[in-house]
Amino acid sequence: MLFYGKRVTKSEFIRQVKEIEQIYDREEDNYAELFCRCFGWTILTIQEEAEFTYDRDTGRVF
Repeated sequence: MLFYGKRVTKSEFIRQVKEIEQIYDREEDNYAELFCRCFGWTILTIQEEAEFTYDRDTGRVF
């Protein structure tokens, strides 16, 4: 899933990711919706080149 939003530093993006990881509902898996609502991101429906990639399985940001 790709997100679009205002440009942020890598450290700010990691902070946002970590905050949502702590509070999202794992049963509902509302991660994407909560991430967008809290930080003003939008889910993209087209393929674009990403500034950062966050792998939720490993917890790594690239």
